Amino acid sequence: MFLVNATPNVEMFAPITKELPNRWESLFINLDRWAKKVEIEQRLQKFGVSYRTIGGWSRREVDKILQEVQPSVVVMPHDSAIPVDGLFISCADFRHIPTLYVAHGMYSPMARRGHPYGPGIYSWIKYLKMALVRAFRLMRLDNLSRRRLIETGWLWIKHAFRYKAEGHGGCSKMAVFGDATKELFVSEGVSPGRIVVTGNPKFDQLFYVKGSDCKSRVCQRYGIPEDKDIILLLTGYFVESGLWTPGQRKQFIMAICKATSKLPRAKLIIKLHPVVEREADYQEIVKDLAEPPVICQDVSLWELLHACSVAITVFSTGGLEAMAAGKPVVGMSLFGDGTPFDETSGAVFVRKEDDLLPALEAILYNGLSEEMKEKASRFVHRHAYVQDGKAAKRIADLIVQMATETKV
Repeated sequence: MFLVNATPNVEMFAPITKELPNRWESLFINLDRWAKKVEIEQRLQKFGVSYRTIGGWSRREVDKILQEVQPSVVVMPHDSAIPVDGLFISCADFRHIPTLYVAHGMYSPMARRGHPYGPGIYSWIKYLKMALVRAFRLMRLDNLSRRRLIETGWLWIKHAFRYKAEGHGGCSKMAVFGDATKELFVSEGVSPGRIVVTGNPKFDQLFYVKGSDCKSRVCQRYGIPEDKDIILLLTGYFVESGLWTPGQRKQFIMAICKATSKLPRAKLIIKLHPVVEREADYQEIVKDLAEPPVICQDVSLWELLHACSVAITVFSTGGLEAMAAGKPVVGMSLFGDGTPFDETSGAVFVRKEDDLLPALEAILYNGLSEEMKEKASRFVHRHAYVQDGKAAKRIADLIVQMATETKV
């Protein structure tokens, strides 16, 4: 059984199902009953997998699903990020069903700043801040109802007291990107025996499409001349998580637009975070530009990565995927946020707006040095393990192993 609450979860889990033994059956449970429900269901249909959408966020509903399906293993993309994960873990534990957390994003000490893990009053204050931000996001949705607000709010309150202090939901096993994530989780109190370094299926796609003519397809789709260099900006939900103000986001985007506009042979594409961000917010920022950038969201990231000449990010997992695809990466930290893509990673690190244009010119016209390329290669291995196209197979083998051990 695979739990999903966003389209990227579907894309990550679908390749794993193909690596399971033929006798195995897979069922996807769509946890989103509102904003992304139809979108997720359409993606599930596209991949041709069996699925059902959860009827409610309650212990009774979760236990009913587990009783009806009787899965050998429950696989989820979060360990405690949303309350319903905790319900599945708790109910599965009661029924002696093993649970596997497959990390869906890159982790680093910088990226964890927005996550209130660990005990103490400071972490509770951060949790309260995040809860208020989530409430604001809910109120912005067009299909908000009083029932939905009450149900979701009550679940988050219960989640805070039951799962918040530990910081991790207690899955039987965790399949993580690389050694860097394992070390970080161990430092947060997770037993090393629960963590397995597997890499991630999203990197498998990058491995298999190397050499494909992705740029021609991207240029044709967006009407970009093929002699242009594509600069790809990979955003994150920093405003929605409370790390940035809307004004800071505008400053960040305009700084990049200003720099790229001075590169006559370049075109900027802004790839939004696929789950949380809204395209309308970015269209509002760039509406007065003479040559606005291309703004997209629900498109194949691997195609954009292979088409671009350089990627810019703060701490998006897409930056790591860009490195895995052999693309130069610019890590930006205009507001002191910090980024894993600093000088030690093999990325070009930019702290000031005025430094971005020279950095892009150096990359586009001179390329990266062999020293920088070697640093990037080591960084990718440490954070995303071996790039051999077999991460989905390793996770499938782990699922089989967990099911077998449970039956013994």
